[in-house]
Amino acid sequence: MGDIIIPLAIVVSLAMVLGLVARALRQPLLLGYIATGLLFVLFGLHERFSEFEPIITGMGKLGVMFLLFLVGIEISLGEMRTIGRVAVATGIGQILFTTIVGLGIAMALGFAPASALYLAIALTFSSTIIIVKLLTEKGDLQSLYGKIAVGFLIVQDIAAVVVLAVLAGMGTGGFSMGTLFLIGGKMIVIFFLVAGASAWVFPRILPFVARSEESLFTVSIAWCLLFSVFVASPVIGFSLEIGGFLAGLALARSSVHHQIAAHVRPLRDFFMILFFVYLGSGLRLENIAGVILPGLILSLFVLVGNPVIVMIIMGVMGYRKRTSFLTSLTVAQISEFSLIVVSMGVALGHVPREVLTVTMIVGMITMTVSTYAILEGSRLYELLKPYLGIFQRRNPHEAQSLVPMLSDHILLFGYNRTGRSILPALKGLGHPYLVVDFDPARISDLELHDEPCVFGDASDFEILKDLQVSRAKLIISTLSDVHDNEAILSFLGNPAKRKTAFVAIAVQEHDAQKLYAMGADYVIVPQFFGGDHLAHLIQNHDLTRDAFVHVATIHRHGMSRA
Repeated sequence: MGDIIIPLAIVVSLAMVLGLVARALRQPLLLGYIATGLLFVLFGLHERFSEFEPIITGMGKLGVMFLLFLVGIEISLGEMRTIGRVAVATGIGQILFTTIVGLGIAMALGFAPASALYLAIALTFSSTIIIVKLLTEKGDLQSLYGKIAVGFLIVQDIAAVVVLAVLAGMGTGGFSMGTLFLIGGKMIVIFFLVAGASAWVFPRILPFVARSEESLFTVSIAWCLLFSVFVASPVIGFSLEIGGFLAGLALARSSVHHQIAAHVRPLRDFFMILFFVYLGSGLRLENIAGVILPGLILSLFVLVGNPVIVMIIMGVMGYRKRTSFLTSLTVAQISEFSLIVVSMGVALGHVPREVLTVTMIVGMITMTVSTYAILEGSRLYELLKPYLGIFQRRNPHEAQSLVPMLSDHILLFGYNRTGRSILPALKGLGHPYLVVDFDPARISDLELHDEPCVFGDASDFEILKDLQVSRAKLIISTLSDVHDNEAILSFLGNPAKRKTAFVAIAVQEHDAQKLYAMGADYVIVPQFFGGDHLAHLIQNHDLTRDAFVHVATIHRHGMSRA
């Protein structure tokens, strides 16, 4: 047992160091892990520890299984319904475009049809893990373009799982229509089993299990492993990875799925380190000269072609060029799924190992470049804005004002719970008002009640210009993202010269201080407001249960109306 500890300690320690280097360079950690495997090849360590390769490979396989387990748990159909049409159209459109054009480019570069198809499919997927992390770091996860990006990443994840399922079902037997129908039949049966477990089994088991954190973790892992083994058995014939996804999908509707995901994520991350190190060690440097040019050409296609198709689709659907551009940057890299799909093709004997080498070159280039592009998206947009007009309709629906010349009006940004409470008060003020939100479902609700509203992102200066915010009497922002509020204040300009009052909400005290420094007139910090309100109640009411019950009755009535 001690023998395996030594190479494992070396692998994890080196991966830790290179991962920290990648993080310092604002790059995805998995690039550091791949570089670890590459160093093993350069220094010949992969040969010295070759007897441990099956163990490392097996651990990496567990990492992929847990990755797909979490993908299944975290698939949000509610999020898909929120973004709806644009997520599905952009996701499917980009997948089809990239596959068709990528196939043509790969074949023009001299790859065999099977290899070209694998490469084309690999180029279609973008990394959900990387994009969500970058958008969170920027504070843009809840922005309009962030929600759209997450929506079509979900579409891509589902497509990737379908591809993996088909490959696992085909095995080494090759493609035929009979095989495809058999795979489809098995998938339908398995999905019925998963739906049954999700609807009838887990709602009865998990409330009891969730009383103990340790029990919840143990039951979740046991379910993942047992179901994955069942799906990978000769009777079903898929793979452990697909079993992990389906096991996660069965738990996605449970009330404790976030808690399960939080416990499993560190386990996934550890095993994924070994998977990417193993992939990096599979690079064949003796053939690097023959694959570097195809890797560069395919990288250029991913960095330019994928964003262009996303901007075209979103432009046709009526989104502004800024939203389309920022969204398009999130597809300018390939995914960890791309590496998984191609490595499975190599393992099944469908394609030679050089295809995996090309894919890894594309991954390293596109992940590096797109990371910086996403983080500096606003600056890139300002540089390219004069050339992006062709991707925007003349009258985009994203911010079509219902009142062409607004003046002395009130703007309410955010129709969330707070916005719903504020709106009735605005109606009685006698001023024209307009509600601005980037959630299509909320806009539909407002339109249903004939409320004046605009679909748009508060951080887009062009939308703020259309809304004539500088002419507004009052702007109320219930948006919790401090960056959105900073954008509005920045657009309003010098607070000493403006007449518009600006009121906002800040989740943290330091965010409130930022907004005050930029010229906000009043910032509500909920925890301070709650403390002040309770202090007022204590000072002005009897300290009896009846007094608090009376106030609570009023409070509950107000919440039900909101």
